[in-house]
Amino acid sequence: MSVKSAMTALADAIRSKTGSTEPLSIEDMARAIEGIHTGVDIGPLLDGSVTEVIIPQTIKNIKAYALYLSRITSLTIPKNIETIGVYALSYSSIESLTIENANVEWGSAFRFCSSLKIINFPNGIRSIPGYALGSAGIESLMIPQGTEKLGGYCLGSCNKLHTLHIPSSVSQIEPSALERCTALADVTLGDGFNASRLDLHWCPLTVESMVQILGALANNTGTTAKTLTLGTTNLEKLTDEQIAIATNKNWTLA
Repeated sequence: MSVKSAMTALADAIRSKTGSTEPLSIEDMARAIEGIHTGVDIGPLLDGSVTEVIIPQTIKNIKAYALYLSRITSLTIPKNIETIGVYALSYSSIESLTIENANVEWGSAFRFCSSLKIINFPNGIRSIPGYALGSAGIESLMIPQGTEKLGGYCLGSCNKLHTLHIPSSVSQIEPSALERCTALADVTLGDGFNASRLDLHWCPLTVESMVQILGALANNTGTTAKTLTLGTTNLEKLTDEQIAIATNKNWTLA
């Protein structure tokens, strides 16, 4: 087989793996081989020229740093993806992200995605892992009902985040989940919320938001008291009557 024929065959094989129909240069083929040599992994593609990625059904894993610094703005991560490595999209230009597999392991894959504004979670997602979206550019987020755990710093330093809903299904919260969310003024909780250790002292909450929060807390009368941390600055905005909404239900406000 001639060199030309061999290169053509190699390009055809890469296109069949990736689903691409575009011509491939030698540099393109080198990058593609890096991502598909195992048949089940993507990455790393440490190249700022990458602007679009379509993940084929044959892929199971996105490796650490796979799309680090890439210029892609939108990505759908399909159901066949089982793991997403650390910093997989960190410092990329991603603005919109859709995750389709509720059981995907994703850790700190999207940390430092400062342009990320929209994230669509799959039905049945159980947790947002530690550092998952730290320092992302999200402005508003509704965590889906059914989510049970918010990991440490999962939304930490999201300093553009101003609106957040946490459903009543959340039963475990690491205190640092919302650390340094300094623009978060509007937080709402699902009715019957009963997770201790929610720490909102970094957040400049409105009175309206806090009254909703206190009203949504579960009634723990006759059981062990639970703690909600609002911080001194937020507590000073509330009247004694508003504080009593929580304390009358056996909640401690800190």
